[in-house]
Amino acid sequence: MKGQLIPFVFMILLVATVMIGYIFYNTYYGTNYQLQIFNTRVIDAVRNLIEGFKDYLKLSLTYSSHQALREHACLGGITGCEGQLGRSCPWILNGPNPVEVDQSKACLEAYTKYYLNVYTNLFNSSLPVMLAKGNSTEIIYGVDSEGVFSGKYDEGNFWINSSGAKISISGTNINEYENVDMNDFVTKDRYWYMFRIFHDWAEADVYTPCICKALTCACSSSSSGEENCAANCLSEAEACADTALNDLQGRFNVKDNFVKCERNRDCCAQGIGPVCGDPPGCLGWSSRCLSQKEHSCVGPPPTEKLCPISQESSSSISESPFSTQSNPYYSKVSFQEEECWCHSEARLAAGYTFKCTDYKYYVPSEKGTVPLIFTADAIASLRDPWRCCTVCICPGCGC
Repeated sequence: MKGQLIPFVFMILLVATVMIGYIFYNTYYGTNYQLQIFNTRVIDAVRNLIEGFKDYLKLSLTYSSHQALREHACLGGITGCEGQLGRSCPWILNGPNPVEVDQSKACLEAYTKYYLNVYTNLFNSSLPVMLAKGNSTEIIYGVDSEGVFSGKYDEGNFWINSSGAKISISGTNINEYENVDMNDFVTKDRYWYMFRIFHDWAEADVYTPCICKALTCACSSSSSGEENCAANCLSEAEACADTALNDLQGRFNVKDNFVKCERNRDCCAQGIGPVCGDPPGCLGWSSRCLSQKEHSCVGPPPTEKLCPISQESSSSISESPFSTQSNPYYSKVSFQEEECWCHSEARLAAGYTFKCTDYKYYVPSEKGTVPLIFTADAIASLRDPWRCCTVCICPGCGC
């Protein structure tokens, strides 16, 4: 009997040992293993969050660059004129005055960085972790003047590099940190093509010589100062604007027929005045059509909405930002103790906005894709002290 109990007791002890061992293993080792699996999955989720952040920034860089390019094209290559936000200075101002590549490039970089950092701050996560982000510190457009004027970037095809962004994720047993440098290859955006054509057009400047030639129309002016253009001077100014428009459109048509240009008159003034001793020939006349000359990058952040889509989709141009100040130039001439006015100076000023729309590619905006629109202003404000000698009324006035 005793011999039979020994194997039975041994079996019971063996089963009990196995069960205790199983319970012990699951209690201690199994829990640790599950914790390891959980931690691994959390780390994977954190890494996926970082990768998601990088993908998000990549997409944000693409949109930010297109947004900056669209707005700068609409404003004339840069955001301000003598520190005032809203338009570039005229690209023709009694002669060539275009925005230069480096000016536009620097302003594009500043606005692209601003918009990218706005989007960066919007990124968030529902994971139970602490998320910290660092803004991009530098944006570089991979373009140069030589490439722009050779047509290298006519279809886009240039790099934009971003650096300095950071992401940090912390929590229980979690401490992940990564610098995020990235780039975007811009294609199908003809900003630099339109910039190049407008620049060449402004440098050639057929507009100012045309206004100079038309100054004789002002000899019939009734005011020794300035007044709104009469019919004959208005028709001369319109003809000069058409000449400039045809020159601009023709430059685009050399490449293709996707760009359509139009022009809108902002102001037209004429007047007559005294000789004042200046030599004959076209000189600058200070009139209400004149604007500042120095292009500048204002902001960011912009203090107002730049180039709303409703404006771009309309064929009308908003009221011109040009100065309305008047500074007529008079001179009295003394002859044989008699004072008289010598009205022999012809004065004519006209300002126009030239707008070209590219229908080849559409660029993203907050209201969907839209065609790229580039605008630039042209102003000629001129006088010739000897142009109207036939109306001199005083001897010795130089006629």
